[in-house]
Amino acid sequence: MKKASSVVLSLIVAFAAFGSAGAEEAQKGAVYEVAVGQMADGDLHLSTMVPNIVYVHEGDSVTFANKDALAPHTVTFLAGEAPLSPENPASAAPTDASGVAWDGTRLLNSGMLFPGQSYTVKFTSAGAYSFYCVLHPDMKGVVVVVPRGQPIPSKAEQKAAVNQAIHNYKQHAQALRAMHDEVQYVRNDDGSLTYTVRAGVAADGILFNRYAPDTIVINEGDSVEWINDTHEGHMVVFNKPDDFAALVDGQMNMAAMAPAGGPTFDGTGFVSSGLLFHSSYKLTFTKAGVYEYQDPIFAGLGMTGKIVVVPKGAPKVVVNGEPLAFDGKLPRFHQGELITAIVPFMKALGGDVQWNDALSAVVANVGGKHELPAGLKKGKRINVVVNGKALGADEGTVVSIDGVSYASPEDIVRLLGGSYAWDGGSQTFYANVGVKQANAGHNHAK
Repeated sequence: MKKASSVVLSLIVAFAAFGSAGAEEAQKGAVYEVAVGQMADGDLHLSTMVPNIVYVHEGDSVTFANKDALAPHTVTFLAGEAPLSPENPASAAPTDASGVAWDGTRLLNSGMLFPGQSYTVKFTSAGAYSFYCVLHPDMKGVVVVVPRGQPIPSKAEQKAAVNQAIHNYKQHAQALRAMHDEVQYVRNDDGSLTYTVRAGVAADGILFNRYAPDTIVINEGDSVEWINDTHEGHMVVFNKPDDFAALVDGQMNMAAMAPAGGPTFDGTGFVSSGLLFHSSYKLTFTKAGVYEYQDPIFAGLGMTGKIVVVPKGAPKVVVNGEPLAFDGKLPRFHQGELITAIVPFMKALGGDVQWNDALSAVVANVGGKHELPAGLKKGKRINVVVNGKALGADEGTVVSIDGVSYASPEDIVRLLGGSYAWDGGSQTFYANVGVKQANAGHNHAK
């Protein structure tokens, strides 16, 4: 009996302590969190409030945290007043210190919140209160304040709704990424092409701080136009000097935001678009080569790109989204058929290439070694074997030019069970082998 009584007494004390803690929490109010911008996966940025609707009780607080990578934001409740202008320096200053108790009857502004900073508001009066970011007006949200004692979704339920929203954003982002990774171009009056690259991609609360597509192959004389229609500032910089600083103490260095270089590029010299904000930048490439570039503001987050320029008139081959390295062995046409050097093409597919002297054969294997086909004999023509299957020797699709073996990339892709596409407008062959999706190869000439 004494043991049982002690257990009951312990439970009573425990429940009393729990009740006291619960009462204390109710008195102080619960604390909820809203992310003001948020980095998701890799370069995916949620340019929105997460969640954009939060339910609280009177006396509860909401902490608004900037979880962006670089961009500053504000949390601004207008309370019926006119929107603040981002050009007005007063919009960058808080109307009240963080932790303010607010009843919804007057304007409340967090001032500028940089990544890692937060602002807390205690809501003292029931109502639905809209807020937004002065710098990015499309970023909006609502705090719904309910009288204490009335039901609201639990924190777990609200968290589940946030997770579902983020999942939906990611699904949308995948489709958006695939759409903008397709190569777009227009034909100019002189016959050259101008390719379009997005310097940042944004739609419906989603923002990629990346170039799309980030790698393209063009011909000498063609141009690339970078377009930024997002709310972030971006740059396009080739041959960045070591002392070039786009950011100083976390802030944009406006002295570095001016354009540099001319309208053409031969691979030499410092070239910069300057700061692009709802604007575009066009550059014509005059010399074959491989040119890497970056946005020095977001380069630390992986915002880099590559332009592969091949000689004027040469056809182009893209393997699993990457332009085929030309190093003197350019794809070409032979008797009206596109052919490409076998060794670099197979290496681009991740294959191993060997020469079999006994059979005068180029033997290529992707994904492991395969046995040579029976009956293969040494003859006048070069034999090519891909994953154990002879390729086109009888049809004459394998040729030797200056000691280099060439074959039809279409035949190779077919043997490997891959997919391919030919874009006649840009004279580009796209090969996809062993991947769910690379550059889809469906160029869209406008």
